[in-house]
Amino acid sequence: GKVTASFQAEKISGGAACNRYFGGVEDEGRGAIAIGEIGVTQMACPEPLMELEQAFLEHLAAVEQFGFRFGDLVLSGAGGILVFSPGMD
Repeated sequence: GKVTASFQAEKISGGAACNRYFGGVEDEGRGAIAIGEIGVTQMACPEPLMELEQAFLEHLAAVEQFGFRFGDLVLSGAGGILVFSPGMD
């Protein structure tokens, strides 16, 4: 159950522990971003993965800022902080 994020031309997509997700992203300048409504595929997975996925998607929807720390992408907002390390697919 990997959690990933990929950005491309005002869109975000990736894996959310179980399902794939996708949505719009708006750059509001000075490190502020707004993530639009998030769509998710509808596969069922074991309960622990579904709980992780739900928590991740709630955090993602609340993201208001992005930045970089030691080469990692840091997304933060009211839901907390999400840290993504560069990786190979």
